[in-house]
Amino acid sequence: MQTIASLLLKYWSKLAPALDKVLSSSEMQSLLAAKRGGLNSLIQWLIAHPNLWDEITYVIKIILGQYVAF
Repeated sequence: MQTIASLLLKYWSKLAPALDKVLSSSEMQSLLAAKRGGLNSLIQWLIAHPNLWDEITYVIKIILGQYVAF
C-alpha cells in the first residue's frame, strides 16, 4: 500500500485524469482529500477502500507502464 500511495503522490498529475474516469465522483473527492493529507493519509484511505485497489493499480500500470512493480 505504501508503494501505491507513493506512486499516487509522485505521479498525481499523470494519474488523476484516468482515475477520474474509473472512480465515482465521491470516491475521487475522498481520494483527493486523502492526497492533500500526504502519504499517511493516502495509506489510510487505501486501507479503508480495498475494493478500489484493482482500479487504482490498473490505472497506475497503464499510465506508468510495465516497469512498476507492486
